[in-house]
Amino acid sequence: MFTTIKINKFRAIEKETFNLGKYITMFAGWNATGKSTILALMANSTELKREYGVTYNGKPFKAEFSEILKGSLKFDPTESDKLQILHVDGDKIRTKSFRTAWQENNTRYRVIPKEKLEGGKITEAKYEFPVIYLGLSRLYPIGEIDDKFISNTSLKFDNDEDKNWFINKHMEILSNNDKITDVSDVSLRSTKKKMSGVSTNRYDWKTNSSGQDNLGQILLSILSFKKIKREMQDSYKGGLLIIDELEASLHPKAQEKLLELFIKEARSNNIQILFTTHSLTLISKFCEKNSKENPNLKHYYFTKVNNTLKIYENYDYKDIEEDLLVSLYQRNNKSPKIVVYTEDEENRWLLKKLIEGYVRKLEYRNVSIGCQCIIDLMNSEPIFKDYLVVFDGDLKATDEKRIKNCKNNYIKLPTYPETFCSPEKLLRDFIFSDKSKKYFEEENKKNARIKIEYFREHDLPTDDSLKERDKYKKWFNIHKKLFEDSNIVKYWKAENQDLVDNFLQNFKKTYNYIAKRKNIEEIV
Repeated sequence: MFTTIKINKFRAIEKETFNLGKYITMFAGWNATGKSTILALMANSTELKREYGVTYNGKPFKAEFSEILKGSLKFDPTESDKLQILHVDGDKIRTKSFRTAWQENNTRYRVIPKEKLEGGKITEAKYEFPVIYLGLSRLYPIGEIDDKFISNTSLKFDNDEDKNWFINKHMEILSNNDKITDVSDVSLRSTKKKMSGVSTNRYDWKTNSSGQDNLGQILLSILSFKKIKREMQDSYKGGLLIIDELEASLHPKAQEKLLELFIKEARSNNIQILFTTHSLTLISKFCEKNSKENPNLKHYYFTKVNNTLKIYENYDYKDIEEDLLVSLYQRNNKSPKIVVYTEDEENRWLLKKLIEGYVRKLEYRNVSIGCQCIIDLMNSEPIFKDYLVVFDGDLKATDEKRIKNCKNNYIKLPTYPETFCSPEKLLRDFIFSDKSKKYFEEENKKNARIKIEYFREHDLPTDDSLKERDKYKKWFNIHKKLFEDSNIVKYWKAENQDLVDNFLQNFKKTYNYIAKRKNIEEIV
């Protein structure tokens, strides 16, 4: 088993030692404190050659640091002795140290192991144990992908026992009484992503939620370890299952049930499971279990005190809860802000233009996760009751009906009633309408490029491999600086004052609802 990761200096973490649980280790705490970095380092430390077996998705048991986190030429220099990872098998203790290096003309950032073998030989090979890493990229709502990029076949299980285990655990964890009739192996050609989908007597795999997708991938990962254990027999010495933000899109009860399953399967299949989380539900349940099962379980809490990173081992849940619910702004005696979640950067760009000068107490989360994932989080995470969610104007009525919790916490960007379009399409429609006449007349005097002929010549890309939404995004980002310099939103607002007034009224109502909950000054 992997026992220890000692970090000398790697990004934000310096001179820290993490003793891993025999079965499960949880990393919880604030954003941007290094939790995901630890997962990436552990995932990068080991691999199982394809000749010994592959996962249920046909992929090798391996992960590369550069495929999980990007390197920075400015802040990630080539250095030696960055960290050590220890593994113990009976009386045999192994240690690999790791250095960092830029290769392939400074385009590939690597974390490279080094181990001194018996006899003095030096090797840069990784440990030889199977590993599966599941990052947030696993959440890719199938409803947002063009059908032509999706293919599926019925998943071929090794035996009926594996199939029944998958179906039963899927239904049990999600408290779903619908009978699962088939499990699909789904490939998304536009993203090279593979996922599993379930079909029932009431719906098929195409209508699966992000939570069902997340759970399906986790269950298949556990089955992959069961599979490789059978295939390797006595040669199997355990493996690593690593999951970033385990709770993503899962409701609280499902999170608790999944943790119970982890403890059972880790013990019976010799799997070490490492995961990060921000879920108080998971943290509470884990701390409760940890008090009874040490040293099989370990947890670490990451926080900041006066802007200095602090990491605590097996921190008490009450202290974690208090710390997580107190914002950085409150700690520094500054005015607290309302956290804002949007679908993507284009949404945030238009939102800021619309409320410019209207309110300042907002803290934007720079994520791009799509409306389906946000709705799942709203329904499953209690903390979202204190967040403001801003959807694009093209939010479908069927998706809106899925919102069961936090119904007073969201608004939609303005859109034309007859089209229900995204922010990018909103601007393009404006440009090619009669309402843009004043925009071109006034801004062309400052910049000769701002004329209708220019936009006709530089319209949406014609690449058939791009979805329509991606074509609009690409078009918008090509012209974004031009839009900024010419203040196009000012002209759009002037021609659509009713839409703007209605949006600001809804924004004020929603903002004040959350502000009242958080004891923040309301908009008058």
